Amino acid sequence: MKFSLKKILLFTFVFLEFTSLYAFTNLELSDNKTGNFVTDALRPRITISFEIARRRDCLGFGICNWGVDITILRANSCVATIYEDEANRNVLILEIDKAKGISPASYEKYFSSGTFLLEDEVPVPGDVLKALAITGSKTMLAGKHKFTERNGLIYISIPVK
Repeated sequence: MKFSLKKILLFTFVFLEFTSLYAFTNLELSDNKTGNFVTDALRPRITISFEIARRRDCLGFGICNWGVDITILRANSCVATIYEDEANRNVLILEIDKAKGISPASYEKYFSSGTFLLEDEVPVPGDVLKALAITGSKTMLAGKHKFTERNGLIYISIPVK
């Protein structure tokens, strides 16, 4: 049987996904308020991106150019998209899908007040700045930051210096 590099990579990504899901299936966290167990809090979230093409050379229909990002959600973690505010280049927007990027317990604990508290200044990692095509260094400013919710998405505007 002849294997190409793309087939080996595809097999590897699928294998990693199932292995990760199996490894974290039995982990459980206790919800202190209700005593119930939250079984999906530590399950990995695997994000894949791919191009749709026709042939394996990406010129037609099919799937090619895989990219994988593995995230393990914990009880107090979030998965968000970050981008620069179009109206103000000194503001970064964190966009959290309420259904997929945050647990109900974390939402209640960190967002029920109507503001998101950032106690310390947080430097934005260089690879994030590079991906956003931002030159130099940026730091998210500490403080209480208002957010808005629309269509199940949470938008946090955080000023940067």
